[in-house]
Amino acid sequence: MKNNWSHIRTPTLLIDEKRVRRNIHRMVTKAARAGKVFRPHFKTHQSRAIGEWFRDEGVSHITVSSVGMAEYFASNGWNNITIAFPCNLRQIDRIDELASKIDISILVDSEDVAEQISKLVNHKLRVFVEIDTGSERTGIRYDNPEAIMRLYALIEESEFLEFAGIYSHAGHTYACRSREEVKKTANEAIDRLEQVAAVFEKKIGVCYGDTPGCTVLDDFGDIITDLSPGNFVFYDMMQVHIGVCEVDDIGVVLCCPVVTEKTIEPVVTLYGGAVHFSKEQLDDKSFGKVAMLNPSGWEDSVVGSLERISQEHGMVRLDGVTAKAGDVLAILPVHSCLTAECMAKYLTLNGVYLDHYQKSR
Repeated sequence: MKNNWSHIRTPTLLIDEKRVRRNIHRMVTKAARAGKVFRPHFKTHQSRAIGEWFRDEGVSHITVSSVGMAEYFASNGWNNITIAFPCNLRQIDRIDELASKIDISILVDSEDVAEQISKLVNHKLRVFVEIDTGSERTGIRYDNPEAIMRLYALIEESEFLEFAGIYSHAGHTYACRSREEVKKTANEAIDRLEQVAAVFEKKIGVCYGDTPGCTVLDDFGDIITDLSPGNFVFYDMMQVHIGVCEVDDIGVVLCCPVVTEKTIEPVVTLYGGAVHFSKEQLDDKSFGKVAMLNPSGWEDSVVGSLERISQEHGMVRLDGVTAKAGDVLAILPVHSCLTAECMAKYLTLNGVYLDHYQKSR
């Protein structure tokens, strides 16, 4: 659709379906070539409609980050879902209800939690033991085999719990600043998972997932059975900054109207702030990068930075271009997952709005 975007009146998350489908196809192909089950994380897009683009590529196993999100996608026919977040005992009744209908997997890193779950559920529930390979967020440390095996024994003894394997998100790859550094960090995480798997006397499921690692690696070794990256579906300026993708891989931009302009310096104020972008920053302290819209989408060149934000305001410094009140600028997000969460719907280049989990709850 060719247009001048005159219908954009407020901050609007614009999605390029062609780019997103290309990103999906690349990762599906990579997982298939590596002989791994592809279990993409849907926490980035959170959309039934975008989920169908994965189905078009033959995807049948998915990962989510909350019970509510699992219910949302289960209602759209997804029958194999992993909730990649430490099990929240206060929602165990809803998890048990899901387990009565679909193949649901959860993450556990505590013996106490495992014991309580086994007493509270009445349906078979698959359990991944979460392993910390260096992100230091959640999970049992990879070098604590005694704790890992005690938790495994509890799961094996339970009537309703079924051991699904081990799971790790190497989130510390986001601190890397080059492809080579990502490769080193991701391979180290996989080596640590191999160390854990070696403790078991049988072959187990080993799920690994982070966008930087899954993007730069082609060889995941023999021990990894499943891959579950998420951000790759859209990518963003953080991934560009890390060095794992290019600007033309980014599948969404936040289109923001210009509301005022400075006369002394090339700074304009946008209708678009923290409630739309989040407060994620790049190393240069910017909250996003500016691209210009064209009749069929947006340009791939960066022409400015979003330097300051408040709740609704965004201050942009432009480089080599100008903008006036009433214009619309496209902002390449720092972290597309959070921007999508903030905006909770998408506008396609063809003028169609796509649904989002946040709008359904």
